[in-house]
Amino acid sequence: MGYRGIFRFFSNVKNNSKKLDSIMTAGSEELSVEAIGEVAIKGVSVEKFTLRDSLYIPNIRNNLIAAGALKRKGATEVQDPNDQSKFNIMFDGEIFLHGRYVNNLMVVKIDPHTTD
Repeated sequence: MGYRGIFRFFSNVKNNSKKLDSIMTAGSEELSVEAIGEVAIKGVSVEKFTLRDSLYIPNIRNNLIAAGALKRKGATEVQDPNDQSKFNIMFDGEIFLHGRYVNNLMVVKIDPHTTD
């Protein structure tokens, strides 16, 4: 289930210019987007990072981060030379998130901050 408490700021989807009101899952399930906002997450060595234009989807089972969105913000992905199933997401040469590949998906554990 989506956790609304991790969002710092909300804009109701009906009042937002993004015009995104639902997403389709890989299993062809349509999930409603209730709001768009900002989420601050804590990284490994990077103190805190704000994800803007984050979607609040109440019925989603997991928190998802688009790798492409992180890369557009300057992140790089570095594979672990000792274990090809693991990787690090880096910002400015510092490790931000550790992750692993599961069924061709990049899986990371994030620590959302509920305060500024």
